[in-house]
Amino acid sequence: MPAKQAGMMKMDDEKISLRISKEELQAIDSYLSAHPEQGSRSLFIKNAIRASLNRDAQASVEKKVEENEDNGTIRIRVPPYLRASVEVMGETMYTSVEDYICSLIRNDIDADGQKAKDVRERAYFVATSGISL
Repeated sequence: MPAKQAGMMKMDDEKISLRISKEELQAIDSYLSAHPEQGSRSLFIKNAIRASLNRDAQASVEKKVEENEDNGTIRIRVPPYLRASVEVMGETMYTSVEDYICSLIRNDIDADGQKAKDVRERAYFVATSGISL
């Protein structure tokens, strides 16, 4: 069956020339002999290009989602000496570094949230009174 009838080539497709090394061509041929379902060299290369473009497009989408998504992540910069201590504590005394950091935060905020309330009231006082503390 001709390629046009099989839907493999469209009238508006462009034809290109490609130069690759003998080693690369041997690798493609070896792969295709082990995976005949992949079709011809041309189809293999076309699918590889498409997969690469799709992978890059997906990575770009994921990056945009990550940048725009509030996933509860807070990023801080920690000096190397503190980071080493945090990692050791997280790995030895807790199930993870994240658990250790969360426990530090929980220990600093009392159960009824009074510290947070005090901070908000102080900030409101400073903002409304014009007095700097």
